[in-house]
Amino acid sequence: MFGCHEVTVGWSLGSERVDFLAYDQYGNWRFYEIKVTKQDFHSKSRVTFKGDYNYYVMPMELYKEVKKEIPDEIGVLVPGGSWLMSAKSAKKTERKIDEKLLFGYLMRSLYRVYYATTDENMCDLVTSRKSMNQLLEDMHES
Repeated sequence: MFGCHEVTVGWSLGSERVDFLAYDQYGNWRFYEIKVTKQDFHSKSRVTFKGDYNYYVMPMELYKEVKKEIPDEIGVLVPGGSWLMSAKSAKKTERKIDEKLLFGYLMRSLYRVYYATTDENMCDLVTSRKSMNQLLEDMHES
């Protein structure tokens, strides 16, 4: 499975951001939204559920409070020691975004994370980002 945190889904100011986006070896796209409080769950922030499988990640206590508000097809993962455990299974839905675009969004975000953690490449970041954005825009147009 390949994934990245804070993935921008879109190309302009109206873009959305998913907390974590993952792609598995079976070709499934999974969107994860992290919610830590009831206020966070009810906030006006967009919830980006556009994958084959979509999940909330939240504490078990919060899940118990809001479980009746969670759509049937959305899964819920809760902390269980050092792992996340399924409190509610996600149902496969029809993906709402073309796979080519999702690959572009994921690549762009992985690129961001790579360069943010590689000090020696920081001076090339602006130039490289412009090149990568142009590449992704060209892919978007095709």
